[in-house]
Amino acid sequence: MKLRAAKQFMIVLLVCFSSALAENAFQAQHGWGLAQHIATPNIAQGIVIDPEQKRIIIAEVNGLEQRDLNGQQSKILFATQGVRYLRGTGTGQQLTMAWYRRDPINPSGVMWWYKGKAVLALETPISEFVVLLVKGVPTLLTINQVGTKTEVYMQSWGQKATRIYQTTLNIGALAASVTSTGKIGVLFAEGYRNAQDEKYDARFLKISNNKTVTSKLIAPAVFIGKDQRYGVAVYQEQLLPIWWFETVEEQRLAAFTHQHYPRLAILNNNQILEFAAPANIIGQIGNAIYYANKNFIYAFDLEKLSSQVQITTPESFSTAALASGSDKFMAWQSLQRDGFSNQLWIADSSQAFTPSFVDQASVALGWNPWFPLQNLLGQSALTLVLSILAMIIVVPVVWLLHGRLNLQQGVLFGTGFAWFILLALRIWGGTLNTPNWVFTPLLTPSWLVVIGGLIFASCIVFWQRKKLLGIELGATLAAGIVVLVASFITIFSRIGYLQF
Repeated sequence: MKLRAAKQFMIVLLVCFSSALAENAFQAQHGWGLAQHIATPNIAQGIVIDPEQKRIIIAEVNGLEQRDLNGQQSKILFATQGVRYLRGTGTGQQLTMAWYRRDPINPSGVMWWYKGKAVLALETPISEFVVLLVKGVPTLLTINQVGTKTEVYMQSWGQKATRIYQTTLNIGALAASVTSTGKIGVLFAEGYRNAQDEKYDARFLKISNNKTVTSKLIAPAVFIGKDQRYGVAVYQEQLLPIWWFETVEEQRLAAFTHQHYPRLAILNNNQILEFAAPANIIGQIGNAIYYANKNFIYAFDLEKLSSQVQITTPESFSTAALASGSDKFMAWQSLQRDGFSNQLWIADSSQAFTPSFVDQASVALGWNPWFPLQNLLGQSALTLVLSILAMIIVVPVVWLLHGRLNLQQGVLFGTGFAWFILLALRIWGGTLNTPNWVFTPLLTPSWLVVIGGLIFASCIVFWQRKKLLGIELGATLAAGIVVLVASFITIFSRIGYLQF
């Protein structure tokens, strides 16, 4: 009981030590289990999860490779070359997959696979597509360049493609979803980019019976390239577009500066709601849209209209997939630093992760909970360097002032001056608005941490007061001790939140 109480007390101290939790970023939470590394594929070009058959399918250099959910018993499901951007939908007998085939010999284009058969859907230089199940029927959306026109096509398995949209502009970030009644929402960025200017808008189509019912521009959009994906959420038969948004004024400014500051936004009841930094949409399970930013996977609740971290990954990743059956499944690939090899990870909700004390400490200090020891050593060293730098700046000032004023109580003066400087810096930091500066988290440590650090440092000075009173540099040393110790405590409490 005593050990448990001590542990709880330490957790409370850690929470107080930090001004905010790092988005509660445990390795997994909200029912998700701890992610497992299950394979090291040769390429990172897409994942499909089939819960009913308890298998995961990945793109490999020699085709589509099937593994069980533990990464074992691998075999080639379909032999082919040049698989890029593998995606899928459905499970079991309804599993449908599609990918872009890049081949120097055969025509490049979008392939799709259903019940063991793969066919070329469209020969096209554009590698964007979406695969859906519409009332149980595999349906594919693709883009092609025809002369000066860009066209969007939709086709059902075994049927010819139907053109649903045509424009003279570029199209990218294609996304689509379907409701249970068969209504389809299609979203993409439409616009142009050249050396002098660029302008993109989010266009949303509503499709019924293979025909475009409505087509409208929603708002300005930011489109960065072919690997970007928007999303269409389905909530109570509503189709809600999700895209990278910026205001009209920001878009006009970006035309001159070529600098964009997009936000992830959703159109809900004809109102634009910004809810996150720009991120990659992974997919939807239930009433939650999952998206990834760096090594965090979030779920945006369509009922509460708020986001929560679900999983923290060891590293950022390039591809990811979602699926659900009796449990939820998520898999992703993390490209390694050599630029070639990658790691395949999978997590599910069959057994929820229970965080340890080390996990809770990592969260409170803003660390990646996968690497607590590395974070402790690295951030301690950086904190010490910054604290020494602060001491080097303050100490000469105290020495000059003390000599000029010819004060007798040097230790008290040095301690008081250090308090004044550190409190003034905290007040000043709280008045600044620097959202894009990498060191912004250091400006606003918790007042509890600031005061606690100063008191602790002052206690050290008080403990050594007799020695300090007996030397000429007592004021300088007292100020140096307070600045070094208090700065180390306050910087250490926030340095884990820096994002380089």
